[in-house]
Amino acid sequence: MIEGESADGDIGVFRGRALATALQSFKPCDLEDPLFLVDDRRKDAPVWVRRNDIRRSVSELRAGQAVIGYFTIGRVEEPEAVAKIETACRDAGWVLTQTVHDRAMPRALERPGLHHALTQIARGRARGLVVDDLQGATHSVRDLGVLLEWFRDAGAVLVALDLDLNTATEHGDELAAAVIRLSRWEREKIAEGTRRGVARAKAEGRALGQPSVSDQPQLLERIARLREAGLTLQAIADRLNAEDVPTMRGGTRWRPSSVQSALGYRRPATRRPDPQLPPI
Repeated sequence: MIEGESADGDIGVFRGRALATALQSFKPCDLEDPLFLVDDRRKDAPVWVRRNDIRRSVSELRAGQAVIGYFTIGRVEEPEAVAKIETACRDAGWVLTQTVHDRAMPRALERPGLHHALTQIARGRARGLVVDDLQGATHSVRDLGVLLEWFRDAGAVLVALDLDLNTATEHGDELAAAVIRLSRWEREKIAEGTRRGVARAKAEGRALGQPSVSDQPQLLERIARLREAGLTLQAIADRLNAEDVPTMRGGTRWRPSSVQSALGYRRPATRRPDPQLPPI
C-alpha cells in the first residue's frame, strides 16, 4: 500500500495498491524517476503517479508479531536451516508460527511451500517471512524484484538471513526499492528486444507467419503465472500494456481476448485474497 500527493491537480491525494511500474523511456537515468500505477478505490480509475509523489513508510516488524520461516532443501541442511531461522526469530522476539520448505527446482512455479507462506501472510495470519537462503527462493533479479514488490504492496516484511536484509528497516526498504527498479528495467529490456526483433523482421520483408505464445515461452510462462495468481484477463492486459510488451502478433495493445487466446482459454485458478500473490 502506497500513498502520497500528486502535483497534478486532477489526481491530488492518493492511497492504494501499486498495480504496475513503468519507465518514461528506456534511458538509464529514468530508473530514478519511474511511474507507479496506483489503484485508489476513491478514484474512477487507477492513476499514474511519480516516485517523488509517494510518501514511503517502512513496514515495522515488532517483537511479538507472527512470522513464517522458509528454506529450500537441497541448498542447505534442514536442521541447520531451521535452527538458524529459530535463532533469528528468538533474538528479535518474533513469534515463529511455522516453518515451510520447498525442494530446489529449476522452475519457480514449483514452489508450493513459498506460495503457502505468502497465502498465510496475505490472509493476515503472519506479518512477515524469514528466509534462510534467499537465492533458494528466487532465481533471478527479475523474480526477486517481483517478490519484493509483493511484500511492499502487501505491507508485509521479508527478512533474508543470508543477505542480512530486512525490509522493515530503512536500509532494507531502500535496497528493496533499488532491486524492484532493476527488475522492472530488465523486463522493459526484454520487451524492447522483442519489439526490435519484430520491426527488423518486417523491415527485411521476412514473413512472420502467425506467431504463437509457444514461440515465446518466457512470455507464456509469465502470463500463466499472472493468471494462476488470480489476476483477471483485463488486469493482465493492463500490466503488459503498462510495460509496452508487444502482443504475440506484433501489436501494441493487449486485450482480454488476446490474453485469453495466449492462455489457450485456460480457466483461472481459485481466487486468492487481496493482495494478489506474486507470479514467482
